[in-house]
Amino acid sequence: MAHSKIDNTFNGAMDKLKELSSVFRDGGKLEAACGDDCDLGGVRSAFEELMGAMREAHTEATMEESINEGGIGNIHAMISSADDPAEMVMDLVDKGDAIGNYLYGELEQLAIEAGKTFNNAESMPEDFVDELLYNMGIEESIVDEADIDENAFNQAAAAAARAGKDSFEFGGKTHKTTMKKDTAHKLDDDIDVLKQLAGL
Repeated sequence: MAHSKIDNTFNGAMDKLKELSSVFRDGGKLEAACGDDCDLGGVRSAFEELMGAMREAHTEATMEESINEGGIGNIHAMISSADDPAEMVMDLVDKGDAIGNYLYGELEQLAIEAGKTFNNAESMPEDFVDELLYNMGIEESIVDEADIDENAFNQAAAAAARAGKDSFEFGGKTHKTTMKKDTAHKLDDDIDVLKQLAGL
């Protein structure tokens, strides 16, 4: 069903519900005519619940249609605007609606690409959320342990070069200092600039 047909159908039904519910509004003519003989609060609550269910169904139907048409920009926008995008992804997955099923499928595909499955708790969907957010362009980078180790090694080498030492200890081993002093100072300057930009 085309997106506009879904919208038109739900919007038309919602307009009719609003019109009908206005008959039972607080302080309306029906309530005035009934006086204390009828309590319309339950009817109003039922209409509110029904309209809430209609809005949710409308959202799910149009989202599923958008996903089927390849229009996932709304999902990206919703996740990227969240205070905690990773938590938002898992909340949507847990909800299990069209968006949640789409995201679960994306996480499952990442697991398969990594040679893992969600069966037998070999891995869990949340294990791949950071990678999903990175692929969606929401998170800027995925921290790689190898990069951290390389940076720590370079910092140790730079400290030794700045101190004029011939060797330094790293990872339980002694390494020869081959970094030039000016390179070590430049590396230190770059780190200081990054710290300033990060507000540290």
